[in-house]
Amino acid sequence: MPGETYDPKKNIVTFGVIPVDGFADGDAIVVERKGSGVDTEHGIGGEWAFKEDANNGGMIKLRLMATAISNRLLMLHYHAGNLPVPVMVTNLSTGEIEVGGKAKIKQPPSKSYSASVGVREWVLVVGELTPVS
Repeated sequence: MPGETYDPKKNIVTFGVIPVDGFADGDAIVVERKGSGVDTEHGIGGEWAFKEDANNGGMIKLRLMATAISNRLLMLHYHAGNLPVPVMVTNLSTGEIEVGGKAKIKQPPSKSYSASVGVREWVLVVGELTPVS
């Protein structure tokens, strides 16, 4: 079986109407779930049961180069009231899609200035994060 091809340029993020681009090197897009999934709970008599965490929320971290225009667009959205909007992360190489019906920017990113371009890390808080594939 031949090896698969992964192309980092085929990662697409949209936040509302903003197509996010200008990703920094490394883990540029990280999708994290808040819930713990399935676990077990044990009683004092040795009884046990599965319990499912109903928290389907999550966070999406976006690491952008400081020069990316997306930084300005995300900041404009934040200062315009930071209303909840849909978010979608699509990996065209693998077919994986993550969708959040309502997401907000947690806060503007920290900034540092040096001889290198620099990175701005945005955190999007998602009320319900659903893997489509």
